[in-house]
Amino acid sequence: MEKNYKITGKTNGWIAQRDTLFKGKEYITIESGLTLRQAQEKILDFFNEDFDTGYTNWGLVRCNHPFSSWSRKDGTRGYDDDSRYYAIEEEGDEDYEG
Repeated sequence: MEKNYKITGKTNGWIAQRDTLFKGKEYITIESGLTLRQAQEKILDFFNEDFDTGYTNWGLVRCNHPFSSWSRKDGTRGYDDDSRYYAIEEEGDEDYEG
C-alpha cells in the first residue's frame, strides 16, 4: 500500500496572527493526499515561489540554500523562510497540532 503525504507549515504565534496563509494557526496542512513524488514536486514549487527562484530540482535548492532547506533519507524535504517552516510529512503523523 502506497503511503500518502502532506505538506505542512509551522510558525510562531506572532506570525500566525499576521500571515494570511496561517490564518492564526501555528500548524497548518497546505496540501494532503499526495504521493511522495507529488509532494516533492509541490514543495519545490513552493520554494521557488517563496525565494523567487526557478530551480528545476531539489539538488539545486540544497546546493544554493544549504542552511534553509533539508532532505531526509525517507525522501521527505522541507525548508524555512523567515520563521515559517514548510515540510513534507507522512499523513497520519499527527504528533503536533498547534
